[in-house]
Amino acid sequence: MTDFLDRSTVLVLNSLYQPIGTISPKKALVALNSASDQCDIAAKAIDIQYAVGEDGKYDLETVETFTPCSFEEWLNVTVRPGLDQIIHTSKMQIRCPTVVITNYSKIPMRRFRATKSVLYEMQKGICGYSGVKCNPKQLNIEHKLPRSKGGKDTFENLMLVKKEINFARGNKPMKELGLKPLFRHQEPKPIPASFTIKTAVHPDWGYFIQK
Repeated sequence: MTDFLDRSTVLVLNSLYQPIGTISPKKALVALNSASDQCDIAAKAIDIQYAVGEDGKYDLETVETFTPCSFEEWLNVTVRPGLDQIIHTSKMQIRCPTVVITNYSKIPMRRFRATKSVLYEMQKGICGYSGVKCNPKQLNIEHKLPRSKGGKDTFENLMLVKKEINFARGNKPMKELGLKPLFRHQEPKPIPASFTIKTAVHPDWGYFIQK
């Protein structure tokens, strides 16, 4: 249960009902309880109720009611069988929120970090020295100018290369080994945080994420 409460499974919306990020159920409950000293955002959880077909199953394409709830109101919402996780406390059972809406009106921008996954996508899996297509496990992050010589963890100074080349080079100058970088990365422009949310973790998300 603790593991589940710490996973980013709750969609966060701004006041215009636009997705702006994800948080864990634990943080969502703290955000609902705006009187908490630990609360850094004020939010309401959204109770979505779907139509029920003749077979007793939910019709996820037909929303019947849509209600933002305060913390006190959320404690009384009904659990939707087959759709909801339940948080058990010593005194009660609480339906785990799936979507919360905040008072924030803007869309935050996400800056990219030069991680292995981002570099792999930029290089399309191509080794930065040999030009050979590789899988992620075959590649290491290479500092063109080694850290020991002042190299930074920036897009301009990083690229992915085959592990054996990375190990063989060490801190030696590229010219000494006849190596020439095939990529000169630039930091990607920031994008709206909503663009990074492409997959619905829960059916309720589909109501807000563009397909």
